[in-house]
Order: sequence, then structure tokens, then C-alpha cells
Amino acid sequence: MKKFHYLDTIISPNITEKSTSFSDFNKVVFKVDKGANKDSIKKSIEKIFKVNVIKINTINIKGKNGKQLTNKWSEGPRSYLGLCIEGFPNMFTITGPGSPSVLGNMMVAIEQHVEWITKCIKDMESDGKTEIEAQEDAENEWMDHIEEVATHTLRYSCNSWYVGANVPGKKRVFMPYIGGYDVYREKCNEIALEEYSGFLRS
Repeated sequence: MKKFHYLDTIISPNITEKSTSFSDFNKVVFKVDKGANKDSIKKSIEKIFKVNVIKINTINIKGKNGKQLTNKWSEGPRSYLGLCIEGFPNMFTITGPGSPSVLGNMMVAIEQHVEWITKCIKDMESDGKTEIEAQEDAENEWMDHIEEVATHTLRYSCNSWYVGANVPGKKRVFMPYIGGYDVYREKCNEIALEEYSGFLRS
């Protein structure tokens, strides 16, 4: 097993609106070396920050053939409709990158995604399917469309977390779909009616 020096284990704080809210519960979020285990993370945090760590939780999402989501998203988050990710079957995302999410009413957006995913699962059961993921071409076309639409707005050129500008050295990628919530909802419905075009179902 690889040994980690405590300064190499902790890469950086993971600062997002969500992770910052954890501080109310005396919790913090860090990006760590992919090969680090809970014990090395705990010891590193205790040594660097002179604190007593009670518990460590880690997230390392893997898809087909051990593909890591952190690697796939190293140049920015990618998805098809903000609902599914190529190479990560049966992993639905709700108001994920590639959907209108924060650019609309979040409660409405969550409700629309939950209803779409629920229908998708029911349709798969009816069709005898057990696995679904985004097709690579469809994902690429959707991400290109998101960027093309965003370039016509001022948001695209702003230095904000919308494009990842809050993380030094991070590639700028416009994450939410800005083409309008009604347009987006219609697109999702259209794809479902086309037997989930752009998705691989098996």
C-alpha cells in the first residue's frame, strides 16, 4: 500500500455553497489524493489543523471499468441533460450540471427531474431493461449546445462559480443550461417520447 505524506494527502478545501453549509454542523470538505484511505486522511487533517477528527466519510464514484468521475470531470462536469453521465450507468443526477438548475426555480427543477427519472425507470421495467447511461455523442452534443447558448449572455464571461472561476487553475466550463426552463422541459419530454434517444438502454 502506498504511504502518503500528510502534506500530499490533503489537496485543497472543497469550497462550494453546499460544502460551506456543512460548517454549521462542525464538518468540513476536502479534496484528497485519490489513493488516500480514511486513516491517512484522518491523520493528515489532525496533523495539519491540530484538531481531533471524529469521523471521515469519502466519496469516490466509479463507473464502468473502474472509470472515476473525478477523472471524467477533470476538465469540467459533463452530462447529458444534467440527468445521466456517459460511462456511469444507472447514476441519475437531479438538477445536475447541464440542466437549468440554479437558473430557475430549484423546487420546480427538482420535481421535474424526479418525475422524469421515475417515468424513465418505469418505462425500463416495462421494456425489460435494467441499465441506462448517456451515449457519448449525445453528451458531447448537449455540452456543446450549452456552451453555444451561454456565449450569447453576459454570464458566460463573468468570473463566477457558474464557470468554475472560484477554483484557481480550474478550466472554465459553463455548467447550467441557460436556454430557458420551458425549452429544457420540452427537450426532456421529447427525448423520453423518442424511446430515450441519446441514451443506451440494455
